[in-house]
Amino acid sequence: MKNSLSLVTLLFIFACSTSPYKTMEQEVLRLAVPDSSACSWEIEQEDILDLMFLEVPYQRKDYSSNVGSLTFSLSKYKSQDRPNWISMALSSEIVQHEGLFLYFKKSPPNSQIRPVDDPTLMPIRINLEMSSHETLTAYMTDGFALDEKQHKVDIFQRFLEYDILYLMFFLPEGGHQTISVPLNHFKKQYRDLVKETTFTNQ
Repeated sequence: MKNSLSLVTLLFIFACSTSPYKTMEQEVLRLAVPDSSACSWEIEQEDILDLMFLEVPYQRKDYSSNVGSLTFSLSKYKSQDRPNWISMALSSEIVQHEGLFLYFKKSPPNSQIRPVDDPTLMPIRINLEMSSHETLTAYMTDGFALDEKQHKVDIFQRFLEYDILYLMFFLPEGGHQTISVPLNHFKKQYRDLVKETTFTNQ
C-alpha cells in the first residue's frame, strides 16, 4: 500500500512489571505527539463497498534491518455511515494471548508537546486472532470491541473523536512495544467518503 506512516513511528519498549493498563498510561504520557503528515489512508471504492487501508511500518525492538508492519483495514457499505468492520493486523511474532491494547488521546494545545491526558479514558484490550501463519488480527465488527469487563466499546466513534491512537503489544523475548498513529487524516477522509456516497445516492 503506497500511503504509509513514516518509519520509524514513535516506539518505546519497557519491561512489564506492572499492570499493562497502567504501563501504557504512563508510557503514553512520555511520548511526543506523532507527525501526521504522512498518515493518509488508501481508499478503494467498489460497487457496494468502500474500503480504507493504512500500512504503518515500524522498527523492531532490536533495531535490526527487519521492519514490522501494522495494517489497518476498514470496510463500509455505501448505504451506511458506519463501517461494517475494522481490523488491525500485526506480524505473528508477538505474544497472541496478551492481546492488543488501544489508547486514544487528544492533540495538545500548540504550546505543549505531550498528548492531552483524559483520566476517564482507559486503554482497551482487544483479542488477537491468528488470521494466517504470519499474521495476527484484531477484528471489530461494526466498529465495536469488547473490553476486559465485556462492555461494548465504540472504537469507530473514538477514531472520529480523538486525534492519536497508541497501540501496545507484547514481545516473546519480554517487554512490549508501542506504536503511535495520528487520526487526523482518517477523520477527514472518512467524512469526505460518507459525504460523497450520500451525494451519489441522492
